[in-house]
Amino acid sequence: DVCHAQTQWSIKRDVFQYSLIITLSSSPEEKLKFLDPIEDIETQEKKTIGFVCKVNRPEPEVKWAKDEADIDKERMIVETEGKNSTLFIKKAVRADHGKYQITGTNSSGTKTAETRVDIMGQ
Repeated sequence: DVCHAQTQWSIKRDVFQYSLIITLSSSPEEKLKFLDPIEDIETQEKKTIGFVCKVNRPEPEVKWAKDEADIDKERMIVETEGKNSTLFIKKAVRADHGKYQITGTNSSGTKTAETRVDIMGQ
């Protein structure tokens, strides 16, 4: 960026040295928040299900968990693009029943949202 300064009191013969002080301020960072609530899901076994969680900016680092433990990365896939983070559970089984959490962290802090999944037998 280029900054220009102009004064009305100088003349062509001035031999003074001028100083320019620039103060830049930025607005405080917006606090992390989830923009849409995550809906609870009830489904049948062997179905693929997905949760979408939308967050504000600045985009956080997100982590999904089930019952406060790491998710099963063999059958569960996390896709994060822009403001959306989606957790897919492939071929749901009864053991997938439980509470799922998404935790987002950025420079403004950490926030967690929860949802429940109920898996019914066929």
